[in-house]
Amino acid sequence: MHVAGGIYAGVLRSVRRRDGGEAELYLAAAFVAQAFFTVCTEMHENHGMAVVPLLALASPARPRVIGPLLALASLAFFANLILFDPAAAPPGLRPTIGTAAPALAVGVSALNVGLLGALAVCFGLPPTPTRAHSRFSTEARSGARPS
Repeated sequence: MHVAGGIYAGVLRSVRRRDGGEAELYLAAAFVAQAFFTVCTEMHENHGMAVVPLLALASPARPRVIGPLLALASLAFFANLILFDPAAAPPGLRPTIGTAAPALAVGVSALNVGLLGALAVCFGLPPTPTRAHSRFSTEARSGARPS
């Protein structure tokens, strides 16, 4: 739990220092949700579900980077669901809970950790300027001329 607390504190401190807009907050929330799912023990596959819609809402922050992360998060959520929730798996692939092939379970765990690392890198990147946050659009709305 100390690792999760450290991640939460770091994200909170970083969000307070930057002004990236609403999409930046959604990215921070997606990062925290993935950290919660990856780092805390006794998590179920449905706890990772929050990452997908939060990343979709965060896509204006870094559109070229978040698109592939959204695909990776969707794949990770689907893989977690299929491997560890027999009710969600197609009838021919239904493992019993806890007996998924060890190599597949380790692979999905590595996917979860990789997604957390990729979100950490993405969160560390500077926000992509958008029309709502660019200097020129602010001046255009106020009637001032760019210098």
